[in-house]
Amino acid sequence: MPSRASRSAPVSYQLALCTAASSRGPSSRATVVSARTSRSARAIRIAPSSALIMSVSRVPAEQGALVAMLAGDDAVAAVRPVLAPMCRETFDCGGVPGALLMKFSVNLFLITLVTGLTEAFHFAGRHGLDQRLLRDVLDAGPMASAVSRVKGPKLLARDFAVQAGAADVLKNNRLIAEAARKAEVASPLLDVCHALYGETVAQGHGGEDMVAVLHALETRTEGSAVPGSPDSSADPRPTVDNTTP
Repeated sequence: MPSRASRSAPVSYQLALCTAASSRGPSSRATVVSARTSRSARAIRIAPSSALIMSVSRVPAEQGALVAMLAGDDAVAAVRPVLAPMCRETFDCGGVPGALLMKFSVNLFLITLVTGLTEAFHFAGRHGLDQRLLRDVLDAGPMASAVSRVKGPKLLARDFAVQAGAADVLKNNRLIAEAARKAEVASPLLDVCHALYGETVAQGHGGEDMVAVLHALETRTEGSAVPGSPDSSADPRPTVDNTTP
């Protein structure tokens, strides 16, 4: 237990909210919050010098089904009993900033997953296919997930009511891309998504759900440029060389 002097000192910690699927869809909150408070040190009995990162999601926490990613030393063991009522599982991600980087990895998958699903619906629609049939095929196949089962019907209905906001997704995409650049890690799929969500927000759809990236895909299909997007001057679509030797 911290001494009286240490309990009066502020403790630094970070709280990372990670999007995760549920019956109500992915959480709309995916931010990193830093705080300094002596009350937190007393409440969870961790030393003020400890750093704790928690990657969590709001709706699963309410349901006691949270998957938590923790980083820190003694602080991780101290906080597990506090998190237990909210969590289905907890994962120790090593030292700081392991949990935050794990959150980035999870969100990278989420962003590319939903963008790919949206593109599939767009592709099917432009080929005159029954998008309801596409939804049913996806739900019956091995790629079905809680995310696809929530986002598929939204795409089918063109329902852009926010669950995970496009502007928030763009922000997280940027943070992940910055981490990739800093570590000199290639992230070609993420970079394409970054451009698409930038175009989505530039079109005025930042307050809509992340499946509103459909608007950016439709705009590209129609051949319109979107000024102000992260990569509006570049078209990532491959060119085909039809010349013969």
